[in-house]
Amino acid sequence: MKIKFPPFLKKNPFELFERFEKPIFTVLIIGCLLIRAWLFGSNNSTGDGFVIEIALGGLFFTELLIGATFLSMGGQRLSQLARYVILYLAFMPRLKYVYLTRITDFKILFEIREDLTNGKIKNAVVFWLPELSKYLVLLIPFIILLIMAVKTESDYFGNIKLFKFKYMVWVAIAAAVGVLLLPFGNLANIGSFVITFILISGIWRLWDAIRRRKSLEPMPVVAWAEILMFLAMLLKGIVESFS
Repeated sequence: MKIKFPPFLKKNPFELFERFEKPIFTVLIIGCLLIRAWLFGSNNSTGDGFVIEIALGGLFFTELLIGATFLSMGGQRLSQLARYVILYLAFMPRLKYVYLTRITDFKILFEIREDLTNGKIKNAVVFWLPELSKYLVLLIPFIILLIMAVKTESDYFGNIKLFKFKYMVWVAIAAAVGVLLLPFGNLANIGSFVITFILISGIWRLWDAIRRRKSLEPMPVVAWAEILMFLAMLLKGIVESFS
């Protein structure tokens, strides 16, 4: 039975919005970065409310982190950067300025959980598991689905060699940080940030590989599905930022 799609699904949205593509992507990127800067500048416990200097510092760090990682992964187009920034806004945990000032003290940063020192290992594990589940529940299944979508008979995923050394290094780093969260509870925020950043970078890389493969579905349908998915993630990031 042949499926009849609505008329608007027969036209590729990227062709329809080609003239407005760059302005839209530019606004999306700037908007997501400004939301993150605003959150960083207002999420401090100094009692001063929003601090513009802190916000600008957070904006510069975020731009540097995203830009360097994006270029190192072979990103070139504005549309690719927009998708990466949306993933960042939707999934990356917040870091408070006061927390970053505290972790400069290594005694605080590497302080062993009290439950471990008292021999209550079960209690420590109970606190450790929710910290991992924040990103394991959503991000890792997302990555698994993407891997399944681009799986071939070999270990070659689009333009990605899955078992390439540098990718295995990042996986090892994420796993090591996750293990360190068990004894060192004060690493939870920065550790979650590092692991989630590695995971969303992997998601973006795999998604970019999927986009280069031929689809069995009509391309306009695939394009609309992609737009709706990233729009949902964008709305998720915005709502959670202001909640």
